[in-house]
Amino acid sequence: MFDFSDDCKYITKEKIIACALGLNKTELIIFSILLENNNNNKDVTSKYIKSKLNLDITNIQRYLKNLIEKDLVIRSKHNLSTSGYIYIYKIKDMSYIKQKMLNNTTKLFKKIEQEIVNI
Repeated sequence: MFDFSDDCKYITKEKIIACALGLNKTELIIFSILLENNNNNKDVTSKYIKSKLNLDITNIQRYLKNLIEKDLVIRSKHNLSTSGYIYIYKIKDMSYIKQKMLNNTTKLFKKIEQEIVNI
């Protein structure tokens, strides 16, 4: 009977998301915060993410920029009633995210298959 190694037995949802979307650990944490708040219809700012993580605002903004560049997050500008504005961050449509994950994992499996053939 075939049995996977321990490395393959315990593949978590978080590891799948990180691998399928090309996220590092911090990007995954921020993505998860955004996902949780998207599901609850809450607006998320970089200041809110800072309250959840032990990171300075500059790093949070850099990670958010990375997520936007990876086409996973959208940023919208909201004017404040007093003056100024804030940016609100949201995960793109989940059907889009899931399709992106499926496309990326298909590419990965094809690459794995080719590597096995070349052994």
